[in-house]
Amino acid sequence: MRLLFFLIIIYSLILGSSQVALKSGINQLGKLNSKHLSDIWPIFLQALTSWPIMIGILFMVLSFFLWFYILSLFKLSLVFPLSSITFVVTVIMAAIFLGEGLTICNVIGTLVICAGVFILLLRV
Repeated sequence: MRLLFFLIIIYSLILGSSQVALKSGINQLGKLNSKHLSDIWPIFLQALTSWPIMIGILFMVLSFFLWFYILSLFKLSLVFPLSSITFVVTVIMAAIFLGEGLTICNVIGTLVICAGVFILLLRV
């Protein structure tokens, strides 16, 4: 059980980091307001040369392979609900690294997720 919890925390940190890096890269590019596909292509190419976006993609790929490893060891019916801790980690990381504010809804939602994860851990 400790291994599962450890792996889920690592998975959540890697996936949360990927989201923060991607958002940071998108913030550098600016808003994508175009409705025409031809206007988006240059922005897409620019995104592929952005270090934060490349790091975000790398972390996402790493989390993907770690997820495969976790699934090979544990039941999906246990692992998938526990992976919701990723939402909590990502909200906290967004507040710390991106300066995104925490609203009362964020805090309540995060606490509900934590309570659900705790209940699942009691079952095991």
